[in-house]
Amino acid sequence: MRPARWVVVACAALGTCGLMAVASCGRIGFDAAPGVSAGDGAGSDPGFAVAAPPTMLPLTAVQLAAPGDVTWAIASGGGGITSAGVYSAPAADGPVVVRATASTDASRSATATIAVTRVVTPAAIADVGATIGPSGYAAQTHVVYDAGTWWLFYESAADPMHLLTARSADFATWSPGASVALPVALSGDGRDLAVTDRVLGGHHVVHLSIGGTGRSRYHVRAVLAGGAIAFGAPRLTNTGGAVDPDGPAVAILPSGLVIDGTGWDATPATGALHPCGDGDVEMFTSASPDDGTTSFDAVTFAREVIWCVNDRVNARQLVVDGETLIELFEDGAEAPDPVNVLMTIRQPAGSWLPDETTYTVPPSVFATDTTFAASDWMAVAQGRQLHAVRRVGAAGAYEHRILDLDQPTSWTTGQPIDDDASSGPGLLLEPYGTGILALAIGPGGAIDYTFYAGTAWSAWTALSSVATGRTGIAGTPGAVWWTEGTRLVGARLP
Repeated sequence: MRPARWVVVACAALGTCGLMAVASCGRIGFDAAPGVSAGDGAGSDPGFAVAAPPTMLPLTAVQLAAPGDVTWAIASGGGGITSAGVYSAPAADGPVVVRATASTDASRSATATIAVTRVVTPAAIADVGATIGPSGYAAQTHVVYDAGTWWLFYESAADPMHLLTARSADFATWSPGASVALPVALSGDGRDLAVTDRVLGGHHVVHLSIGGTGRSRYHVRAVLAGGAIAFGAPRLTNTGGAVDPDGPAVAILPSGLVIDGTGWDATPATGALHPCGDGDVEMFTSASPDDGTTSFDAVTFAREVIWCVNDRVNARQLVVDGETLIELFEDGAEAPDPVNVLMTIRQPAGSWLPDETTYTVPPSVFATDTTFAASDWMAVAQGRQLHAVRRVGAAGAYEHRILDLDQPTSWTTGQPIDDDASSGPGLLLEPYGTGILALAIGPGGAIDYTFYAGTAWSAWTALSSVATGRTGIAGTPGAVWWTEGTRLVGARLP
């Protein structure tokens, strides 16, 4: 039998994950398919079992489960386990056996075997060409999981008139999927694409923000069902943005309202805003919600000016918390490298705080203004906290900040992260087990990771073998991908 794997389910509804960051979100659980361990079944009671992942990365932590009140112990192998069943893996690879014993009946017990491993099996996903990146900034994950099928949305230099898809049942063997034709050629930069998804009215819908030539931006809706995808007609949302990537992002609220952030308008729609005024930061809101069943082709988008930047917005994230939307975007003080990330919040009633009418500078995410690469920051929600990390300086220093989502007014200083010199752009944050996984392209092209368990970050550890020419790391919960030359390569995480 093939070893069971973690299950990654696309964040189609907030009832599943609670929070959705940017294009997608997911959960890692112990579901029956496509294969997750429910324990070894060893014990006196066949109905008494331990729910545990079959594999996990060293230095990470996961929540185990067993029926009723139990006493947890490690039967063999390394690591530690709390009385609540949170297992922390050791630094070394190897098998671990955990045991749960019923507190009221010591004869009722069961074990589960976990393979602590860093082994990943990279697979070629697509040939993206020499000029268009696979997914650009890590926040723009571009991958959606639907009922046993992984879908990747991407651009290729070989076909600039179509947005392409690739599909896979196992994240190892990929085949081309359906494509959608655009009225104009793509902008020529893989960063100029954002994807999000949600189940609405019993249907799995996907919304995409796509940049084209001539400063045009299009919104496309798709529906996933039965391993197939159907696209609606592209809708023009903006013609005034910059030619360069404008940091698109798109989100779907639980009500079905769609928010399309298309970046920056070179001609301000309002008077000069202090302290900047060269370009407006804009958002586009659908005139009606997506109910999952009706066509979205005729829906228009209303333009809202949120703030302004001195140059452009290269990257942004949208985080959904109920009907509240948190927008994180670069301050645009310098291009292509920003000095900080700003925050503005859309209230459930529809107003933004702050917005351009308040003449109040949005709060900064990071404590100080320091130039950093546009692709070297990301935020991720875990529990009721939003965590943001950026890499600054050639030495690979990092800064961690935390926002309380129950009182999202100001950011606080997080925990220190060890330096890790980079050989390629990109920083990826993923929820993993009970904490957060940060991945980056480290020295020599290896993919390194560090894990945040709620109190501290672990030491950087190499995830994969060293390879040259790796750039553009991105991912979704449970998977990661990058470029090697002109190829897009990806792998499931243990």
